[in-house]
Amino acid sequence: MRIMVLTGRLTDDPELREFPDKEDEEKKLQRLTLSLANNDNGKDRPPEYFDVVCWGNLATWGGNYLKKGTRVLVSGTPHNESYESKVDNKKKTRFKLTAERFDLIG
Repeated sequence: MRIMVLTGRLTDDPELREFPDKEDEEKKLQRLTLSLANNDNGKDRPPEYFDVVCWGNLATWGGNYLKKGTRVLVSGTPHNESYESKVDNKKKTRFKLTAERFDLIG
């Protein structure tokens, strides 16, 4: 398993959503989606943007404590997600990180 560690600031407030658990209908799964900007490249280069998603208790924690502008260190599993563009109907790929841990950076 590959683990990736990123630092950056949240570009927007995180989006917390609930989904029914397929195995237990009374239970809900929580998913937190956020966008992270990393400008460790230096001031003369534009920042890189990353989509981050997390589930369960980490999503609940992030929904309570993370907000736009928060500086975080995120570690998790990287993967590519394919989708069809609604604009030009072409298949596209987006890089995402499934977070396993967040650390707030002062």
